[in-house]
Amino acid sequence: MNDDRLYLPFRLGRRLMLVTSVIGLVLALLLSGFSILQSYHQQTAEIERGIDEILKTSLPVLRETLWLGDTILLQSHLNGLKNHGSVALARIEREGRSPLSAGLPPPAGARTLERRRPIEATFRDRPVNLGTLVLVVDMDPVFAKFRLEALRILVSQLVVVAVIAGCILILYQRLVGTRLHRMAEFLTGTDPRALGKRLDTSRPGIHAEACDELDVLALAFNELLSRQDMHLRQLVDAGEKLEERVRQRTQELSEEVSEHERTRQELERSNRELEQFAYVVSHDLQEPLRTVASYVQLLQRRHAGQLAPDAAEYMDFAVDGAKRMQAMIRDLLDYSRITTKGAAFTEESLDEIFRAAVANLSAAVDEAEAAVASVPLPRVCCDRAQMIRLFQNLIGNAIKYQSQGRRPEVRVEAEPRDGEWVISVRDNGIGIAPRHFETIFQVFQRLHTREEFGGTGIGLAICKKIVERHGGRIWVDAEPGRGSTFSFSLPVAQG
Repeated sequence: MNDDRLYLPFRLGRRLMLVTSVIGLVLALLLSGFSILQSYHQQTAEIERGIDEILKTSLPVLRETLWLGDTILLQSHLNGLKNHGSVALARIEREGRSPLSAGLPPPAGARTLERRRPIEATFRDRPVNLGTLVLVVDMDPVFAKFRLEALRILVSQLVVVAVIAGCILILYQRLVGTRLHRMAEFLTGTDPRALGKRLDTSRPGIHAEACDELDVLALAFNELLSRQDMHLRQLVDAGEKLEERVRQRTQELSEEVSEHERTRQELERSNRELEQFAYVVSHDLQEPLRTVASYVQLLQRRHAGQLAPDAAEYMDFAVDGAKRMQAMIRDLLDYSRITTKGAAFTEESLDEIFRAAVANLSAAVDEAEAAVASVPLPRVCCDRAQMIRLFQNLIGNAIKYQSQGRRPEVRVEAEPRDGEWVISVRDNGIGIAPRHFETIFQVFQRLHTREEFGGTGIGLAICKKIVERHGGRIWVDAEPGRGSTFSFSLPVAQG
């Protein structure tokens, strides 16, 4: 905790005082307003009842006077009505004649209360309208009275709320604020590593049975400090033991690192030797195979008419075997060089790589009249040459493994999934049985005879090794007779 914050004014107490003041003021205003409004409605009702009573008593006299046509007496009655209570204007309106009135109408915009009563008489059993009595009461004095009353109540309520809020602030400072500050100063000034310090919970003149919640909190702090002391001692002991174990383990790791470095250097040397061995073996094995194939073909040409039919067939078998052995050696050498001879990764467009692979397969595409299409593909970090070979192997297999009479259809798609790109090569070929989903990615694994489909059986193994070098995985979903979908994942290019 920042020490400067300990000496701020009693911020919580002031907030409590403010909240109490606002709530008290709102309640006081609501209650006062309700009381004033109720009183106003009561007085308005009394005024209305008074006017109704005036009308009730005055109508018979005015009816008789109007019937007699005594204008002087009628004006006298109107003056009497005007002088009654808060009536500002008394007026009799007669059809076809000028109205008679006593008093002045209230100014424009003034609050008024108006009552109108028809004055009727009966002549020969027929009602006769003698005129209309209009009484107008000026309500502004009533409103002025209530404004003064509301102001007086508001001022008195503000004074009461201010006194209550001040009392709450003083009580908070005496009962809560000072003691909380003392606890905060103690906790801030205590060294976490110090042992045996306790918060003083005693208060002069306060018995133990009179403890309040803050005293209980202080006791809980002391209990927490006791447990902290115990755990701190345990941590110190454990730290010393851990330091000793760290020193021992550091020594062991140093020895293991030295051993791992020696192993790494040995592996690098072994890989260089294996690479050299693979090159020598491929070169030295292919040369005798080429010699055997060449001489057998030479015998076929020179003694074509002298050899028995089965001898010529045997020579064809020998030449074919030598050529297949050469192809297998070349593929095996390529497989071993995927990791050791790969180029550095660069950010490449898979759209361009797809077009390069299709261009390399143009002869096979044209011969099979295949339809090869692709959705827009992303950019990834990869070895361009190896990625072209990956696409070329998968698209080439999709074109090659087709039923007779069916036009190959190949579609390449891309989908982002869980921070990586999943590239799928979908075809309408002969499909694969689920039991072969794993074995087809092994070296020299074939599901068909060489008479049905050519190849060495290492193409998918090379695809798997390329994908694994790029930090992804490859799998297949297929059904016999309904095509296959080979999918592989590649990390999303960063930046």
